[in-house]
Amino acid sequence: MGIQELCNQAIAALQRGNPAEAERLSQEILRQSPRLFEGLHLLAIARFQQGRLGPALEAMKDAVVVNPSVPPAWGNLGSMQLQAGDTAGALHSFERALALAPPPAPPELLCNIGNLLVELQRVAEGIKRYEQALAARPDLVPALVGRANALQLLGRFAEALSDCEKALKLQPGFAPTLNNKVVCLLGLSRFAEALEAADLALAARPDAANTLSNRASALLGLRRHAEALAAAEQALAREPTFAQALCNKGAALSALGRQEEALSAYDAALVIDPRLTEAWINRVTPLRHQERYDDALASTERALAIAAPNSEALRSRAIVLFDLGRHDEALASIERAVALDPRDAEAKFNQAQMLMRAGDFATGLPLYEERKRLNPPHGAATFPQPLWLGESDITGKTILLHAEQGLGDVIMFSRYAAPLAQRGARVLLAVPDKLKALFRSFAPKAEIVDGAPESFDVHAPLASLPLALKSTPGTIPAPPSYLAAEPERVVRWRDRIGGDGFRIGIAWQGARVSNDIGRSFPASLFRDIAAMDGVRLISLQKGEGTAQLAALPPGMCVETLGEDFDSGPDAFLDTAAAMEACDLIITSDTSIAHLAGALGRPVWIALRHSPEWRWFLERNDTPWYPSARLFRQASPGDWGGVFTSLGEELRRLRTN
Repeated sequence: MGIQELCNQAIAALQRGNPAEAERLSQEILRQSPRLFEGLHLLAIARFQQGRLGPALEAMKDAVVVNPSVPPAWGNLGSMQLQAGDTAGALHSFERALALAPPPAPPELLCNIGNLLVELQRVAEGIKRYEQALAARPDLVPALVGRANALQLLGRFAEALSDCEKALKLQPGFAPTLNNKVVCLLGLSRFAEALEAADLALAARPDAANTLSNRASALLGLRRHAEALAAAEQALAREPTFAQALCNKGAALSALGRQEEALSAYDAALVIDPRLTEAWINRVTPLRHQERYDDALASTERALAIAAPNSEALRSRAIVLFDLGRHDEALASIERAVALDPRDAEAKFNQAQMLMRAGDFATGLPLYEERKRLNPPHGAATFPQPLWLGESDITGKTILLHAEQGLGDVIMFSRYAAPLAQRGARVLLAVPDKLKALFRSFAPKAEIVDGAPESFDVHAPLASLPLALKSTPGTIPAPPSYLAAEPERVVRWRDRIGGDGFRIGIAWQGARVSNDIGRSFPASLFRDIAAMDGVRLISLQKGEGTAQLAALPPGMCVETLGEDFDSGPDAFLDTAAAMEACDLIITSDTSIAHLAGALGRPVWIALRHSPEWRWFLERNDTPWYPSARLFRQASPGDWGGVFTSLGEELRRLRTN
C-alpha cells in the first residue's frame, strides 16, 4: 500500500475514533519514509488521543523539525505542551502558528496566546492579543472573559466588569463569568451588587468554592461578619485547602473580635499559598492586638517582598512602624502608599493622623476629611443644606453640628461650638441620645437638638470643625471646663463615696474595637497605688473590663459604686458626679479621659507608646484639656514604667 493511501486510512481511523489503528498505520508510513512530516504528525495525534502525552510530544516535535512551516502542527504542539505544563513552550508554539497562518489571524488562536501571556504575567501583552481576537470576532466569549481576567489583575475593574457584562449577554447565566463579575464588583467596592451576583452564580453552580469565598468577601464589605464567616466555612467544606477562603475566614473572625482564631486561619492559608499577599497583610491586625509589633512588621515586609509595590502593605507597614515609635519611617511609608493609590481613603486617613500627631494640622486636617470615605464612613451624613467647612461667613446663620465616631470624640470636638457662636452663628448641636442629658450642662451657647431639625442654613460634622476654623495645636479652644455634673447627683455621690482618704477614680479599658489596640491595661497595675497610705481607688469602669475586679491581686482593694451606677439609658451622669467626689482621675485613653477633661477635673491619662493623634508626641500636657497630664510608655507595652511614673508623681502630689 502506498504512502498516500496509508495517510488517508490513518486520517479515516482518527475520524472514526480509532487512534490505535491510526497509530499502526502511521508507523507503517514511517517505516517506508522515516522522516515524512505527514507520518510524524499523524503518529503524534494518534498517541495524544490515546492519552500518551510524552510519546505524542516527542513525535510532534520531530514533525515540526522536519517541516516547520505548517501552522496546525505548531498549534497541536502548543496544545500538547500546555497539557504537559510547559506554558512557555506552548506560548512559543502558538506564536509560531500565528506567524505562519495566512491572514486573518484565527481569533481562537489569538485568545489562547492571550491566556498564556497572562499566565506568564505578561498581562499587557495578553490584553493586546485579546483585543486582536475581539476585533475579528466581537462575540468570542473566551476572549471577553480572558480580557476581563487580565484587566482585573491590573486593577481596571470597571473595564473588566464591562467585558463580563458583554460575555453574560452572549452566554447568560454562565457561572464562571458571573463569578468574574463578582470579583469586578468587589474591586469596585460595590459590595451589595457583588453579593447579588454571587448568589446568581451559586444558583447556577451551588458547590463552587471560589464563588462562596467571593460571597464571603462581599459580606465582609457589607460588614455582615457572621454571615461572611459562614460563607467562608461553606467554601472550605467543599475545598479545605482553598487559601483565599481561609483568608476570608480569618478576616471575618478578626472583625468578630476572635483574633487568635483569625491568626490561625491566616497562617493556615499561608501554609497552602505562601505568596498570598492578602493573608500576610491581614495577619497584622491580630498580631497588633497581641502587641506583637515586631512580628507584625515582619509580616508587612513579607507582603512587600512578594508584591512590591503594594499600597495596602505599605499602609499596614506604616501603622506598625508607628506602633513601634518609628514615626518618620511610618510617615514615609504611608506617603508611598498614598502615592501608589491616591484613591485609598484609609491610607490618606492614616496619613492625616500621623501628620496631626506631629503637629502638622495644616496638611493633616484636609486629609482627615477622607474619613468620610472609609467603610464604614465617619461624619459623612448629608443634608439638603450645604456642608460648611469655613469657606463662607457664618454670621447670622444657623449651623447644625452633628456627631460622629465615639462618645469621647463628641465630647472633645463639641468645644468648637463656642467659636462658632462667637462669630454670630446660631449653633444647633445634635449628639447621640445617650449624651443628651449630660449635654444639658454644655457651657458654650448651643442648642441641643434631636436629630436634624427642619430649619438650618448649613451643617458640619464635629470632627471637621478644626479644619473649618483653621485650628492649629496652639489655637485649640481650651476652656477650663465646658460640661458640668448635675448638682443633686454630686451631693448624692459625695455622700455615698464619703470624704475619707485620697480618692482616685480609675478606668483601665475602652471598648474592644480596632482603635483600642494597645490602649487598655490590666486593672491589677494599680496595685502599688492602691497600697499607698490613705489612697482609695474607686472604679469608674463600666461594661468591658469590670470582670477584672473579681481577680485582683491578694490584698488589693478597688471600690465599686454599685449596680445602679450609670445604669439608665443616659451616659456618664453618675460618672460625672462621682468624678466631682474624687480628688484625681487616672484612666486609659478612653471616653472617661475626655469627660474628666471637659469637667475640668484633674485627670492623669496613661498612654501607649504611640498614642492617637490628639495626644501629639512626647509632651506631658495637652492643649485639649488644661486639667490633664499625660504619662507615656517609654517603649511599646511598657505599662510598668508608666505606673512607676504615676506612683512617683502621686507621692510628690500628696507630699506638697
